[in-house]
Amino acid sequence: MHVSTFKIIGVSLAAFTLAPIAARAQDANAVMPLPYTLHFGDKAFKVHTKASILSYPITFMQAAQASAGDIGIYLAMRGPSEADMRALSNEAFDDLSARLTAAGYEIVPSPESARHADIAALPKVPGNGKWDSGVPDPYGKRVWFMVSPDRAPLYTALGSKTGAAEPQLAYKLRKASSELNTMMVLPRLVIDFSTLGAATASGSKGTTFWAGGKVQFMVKASSIGYAWSGGGKRSDLYVVSAFYPKKRDYSSPWPLQGELTKGARPLSPELARQMSGGRHDVFTVDMDNWRTQVRAAFRGYNKAMVDAMITSKAKK
Repeated sequence: MHVSTFKIIGVSLAAFTLAPIAARAQDANAVMPLPYTLHFGDKAFKVHTKASILSYPITFMQAAQASAGDIGIYLAMRGPSEADMRALSNEAFDDLSARLTAAGYEIVPSPESARHADIAALPKVPGNGKWDSGVPDPYGKRVWFMVSPDRAPLYTALGSKTGAAEPQLAYKLRKASSELNTMMVLPRLVIDFSTLGAATASGSKGTTFWAGGKVQFMVKASSIGYAWSGGGKRSDLYVVSAFYPKKRDYSSPWPLQGELTKGARPLSPELARQMSGGRHDVFTVDMDNWRTQVRAAFRGYNKAMVDAMITSKAKK
């Protein structure tokens, strides 16, 4: 199997170029290197010896759309089912729990912490998963499935396109953290499968429209993690620590394997109105490779967070 770059260049007529990417071996136990920085200090890690994973929203991008002028591409990934994504979210949760335990934290099960009145009052997404779409970053429109593990509810305000709701939870959770004597951890992992985007350029020869990109497994910059602690020596104290990536997005060092089919489907009437000179492509992903990529991503993400905790706790 191979993956390809793809693009459309022209004023109205489309022309694609395809370039196979050579496959490289990826170990089944690989850990994706994800450099993160710590924001707002490290006090949240030092108040309590217990930890609870409040929720773990994972966003799986499943389709991308980019258009300029009357050209464009709608790229759908085929392969992962909701059951596949739910299963991997459970694996991510278990991996983080194990790392927190190894770091010396006693784990308070998420269902137990979720029974606290202040947490129980937070609105939840039925079934812990939902489909959504929008423009979450400069790459353009995306369609995704967002899911949290079975043991950690997906709260309505979490996992938004901007992540603006997460920091506001610090005040709401201070009492729960204090009374449960527990640090609340909230990871947020966002993964994509392409760099599809579009642009318009004007010059002496007129206007050129461009749409294109490549199949590429990525961990997005919106994959920000939080840890909150309330109480301690002061009952009204609450502190937050946040993990931010050092750059906008991280591409996997291993190519995402699969087959890209040009013009696999006719454009829907809605897409045809938006980009009459566009096309609907389908990337059928190699499921074994995709699962390996996702596992490497959540291992790297979880490791980056817990390593920061371990380093901070070791400081005097």
